Order: sequence, then C-alpha cells, then structure tokens
Amino acid sequence: MSGVYSRGRYGGGRGSDGSGSGSDGGGSYGSARGSDGDGSDGHGWQAPPRQGSPGKPLLSNGFAPASATVLAAGLATVLRRFLAAGLGLLLLLGLPDRAAAQLHRHADENGVAVVRSLESLRDLDYQAWQLVAYRQGPPGGPLLLRIVGYPGKVRLDHPTALLVSSGRSTWQLGDLTLANPQLAGDGRAAAAEFDLAPLLADLHQNRPLRLRLPGVFTELPVPPFVVMEWRSLPTAPA
Repeated sequence: MSGVYSRGRYGGGRGSDGSGSGSDGGGSYGSARGSDGDGSDGHGWQAPPRQGSPGKPLLSNGFAPASATVLAAGLATVLRRFLAAGLGLLLLLGLPDRAAAQLHRHADENGVAVVRSLESLRDLDYQAWQLVAYRQGPPGGPLLLRIVGYPGKVRLDHPTALLVSSGRSTWQLGDLTLANPQLAGDGRAAAAEFDLAPLLADLHQNRPLRLRLPGVFTELPVPPFVVMEWRSLPTAPA
C-alpha cells in the first residue's frame, strides 16, 4: 500500500504520499521545511494562507506586502488632503498680522492710551539701542520715536535732528526731547525723542531704513518688519 508510513520512508527525503520532507528521528518535522516554513505539517497537508495571494510571504503584522503598500499610499493620501484642508482654512480666516501682534497697549501716567512698538537694534558699531515708536491717544494722535541708549555709555545733546534714509529718499525728523518734561529732567541724557509723523506719511511700503544721529551713531539699520509695526501705528485701535 502506498500510504504506509515506515520509519525508513518517512525519515528519508520525501514521505510516502509525495508531500513535505522530514524526519521523525529528531522529533521534528523536517530539516529543510518545518511545520511553519510553508504552511505544511510534514504530512502533505497545505494550510491556506491567512491573507494575501497564495505563496506570498506575510509580514510580521499579518499583512501581505501588497496590502502594506496600499495601506501606506492610503495614509499618505489622507494626510495630503488634511494638510490641504488646513491650509485652505488658514487662508480663509486670514494670516495673523505680525505687526498687530507686536504692538503693545497701555495707559501712561496721565491715563492717556498709548500704543507702541518696542524693538532693540544694534548700529554698525554693534552698540545696542532701544527704539520705541508710539502713538498717544486714539488714531490721529501724535506719533513719536524714542531712541534710548545705555545710561552712562552715551550722552545725547539736544536738539539734534534724526536723519533717515531709504534708497534715494531722505528725511529729517525734528528733535522733540526737550518738549517732554520727563526726558528733559532726566540727568542721564541717554534718550532722545523725534517726530515720526513726517516719515510715516511718506512711507507706502515696508522698506528697510537707515538712521543716523550725528555725533552718536553713523548708521542704525531698521529691518522691514519693524517698519511694518511703525506703519500700523496711525490706525491701530487704542
């Protein structure tokens, strides 16, 4: 009978039914193909694959390679659609105005509303200066630029006009320091205040500026994002 299982024939290269190779001498089902190698138990019975096409290896997560590729492509498509929807919503609502975010509002010692832009910049000699552009009161109020140096290192004389340039355009901002009682009575003389209105009236774009204060600094660069803050002052809500 061809179906007889003998030690000699079962332990050799092939079993009597023509399937699976193996040996029972060592207590295992085969030296070349084990019970999990191709889904065979050594007796010729072939277990159906769990998923995917017959003959394709399975990944550690149980998916065939083709299924994993399809899953990754699907996730990438969903992610792209999500990002596109988020960008569309951002454009619909409008991008945040950086200038509006950088303006500060407070009341001065007399209770008058003040809107200001505060930045720290360095001149070409790497000396640090604090630039405070501000408006007093509601829109239409005075527009001023205060430049403050480090007390003890600089001493500013008044009146000294501030010279501003951008490309071929130049401006001369009047020195209003002595009109401010607080600054006029400050013996450190480390601050100066100028009329900013003539400059803002002529600026129609956020172009970089160069400031020069004779006898103090030869050039103090002002970047466009600071100019954008200054230009927003005249109409900013109090």
